Amino acid sequence: MWTNNNTERMNNRLKEKIDWQPKATDQLVDHLHDHVKVQMVDLRRSLFSSGNFIIIPKYAHMKESRLVWTPSQLIRS
Repeated sequence: MWTNNNTERMNNRLKEKIDWQPKATDQLVDHLHDHVKVQMVDLRRSLFSSGNFIIIPKYAHMKESRLVWTPSQLIRS
């Protein structure tokens, strides 16, 4: 689904996750936490050019060798 901004995109993902039904606040927090964990994994992967994302030239100095990272760093929350 195409949306015109990131807020709408995030709102749509949350609604899909909860099947468009009202949920308790703690369930919403759990869904948000799960979403952020996935984003962090993508971010860590981008730091060594693996996965769906790359670092733009402006931030190329932050790129690390894959040897620097351990598996536990890639999955921690």
